[in-house]
Amino acid sequence: MSIVKIQREIFKTYISGIYGGLCVVLATSLYLLLYSFNLRPLGSILFSVGLILIVNYGFSLYTGKIGYAFALEDRPKKLNLLMIFLGNATAAIIAGALLSLLRYTGWTALFDIVDATSAGREIGSGEPWYLAIIYGFFCGLLIFFAIHTYKIAKNVWVKYIGLIFFISLFVIFGMEHCIANLYIFTLGNAWTWGLLLNVAIIVVGNSLGGMFGYLLTHL
Repeated sequence: MSIVKIQREIFKTYISGIYGGLCVVLATSLYLLLYSFNLRPLGSILFSVGLILIVNYGFSLYTGKIGYAFALEDRPKKLNLLMIFLGNATAAIIAGALLSLLRYTGWTALFDIVDATSAGREIGSGEPWYLAIIYGFFCGLLIFFAIHTYKIAKNVWVKYIGLIFFISLFVIFGMEHCIANLYIFTLGNAWTWGLLLNVAIIVVGNSLGGMFGYLLTHL
């Protein structure tokens, strides 16, 4: 393959990652909005809209791919995983920065939740590092189960029930997703070293959870 074709493939992967990240932004925004109206359970269920869009349109999400890092077939390339993550992160950070301006338009309840979430997840002053690992791990595990169910299920209803069930489960129980956290922390303009550390730990936890999910389903 020529260098130009390789560059095009890398760029396409990055753009697909941006679209995947925007789907997470949409899902997280929907969740936060409903949470601000005391409808957190409904927001948790509708968070699955993000993953439904991703699988239907073929967009790329780091936490949906990393579980297959050791797969014998359809194993994602390491460079592709990196570009997907960078695309996801780009979307989350840019969208968060732009939408943070809504703070000055009266969205008090929503930004109160954003601020409380950011403060509660800061490593050191809010969340212990070992809890962050646990929250990230189970989020990654449940996302893998959601994706894997969608892939292997024959019945279309089972595919989508699986997606909604596993995604709702990780949200309602407060598990943490690295891209959602990137978006929330940027939305709240709350970046500190403790929050940067949180994202790094959650990336590791999400990755380990996804890979463990693969091992569980391929024993």
